[in-house]
Amino acid sequence: MGFFDFVKDVGKSLWGDDDAPEASAEAIEKEVADLGLDGEVKVEVDGDTVKIAGAAPSQEAREKLILAAGNLKGVAKVEEEIAVAAEEPEAKFHTVEKGDTLWAVA
Repeated sequence: MGFFDFVKDVGKSLWGDDDAPEASAEAIEKEVADLGLDGEVKVEVDGDTVKIAGAAPSQEAREKLILAAGNLKGVAKVEEEIAVAAEEPEAKFHTVEKGDTLWAVA
């Protein structure tokens, strides 16, 4: 299980305006399907937290599912329980801080 934090007030709006209602599980599932992401997942929304559970064919697909849900306006946190069919090393996430350079991050 993983917990990922996102900036709540930025990201794609599912409704195209700033006065849109909070993201719903159905809208997030539709967004994931529209992006063509592989995986059999169930989405639940609890306030500004999205919970994703299910299975993905690869680690790459798992990470894309997490990012697709987290990069929506109104989502501050993603909790996931996504099983991966083919085990691969997990990606390393880095939070860019003041003073970081591309050379140092790479």
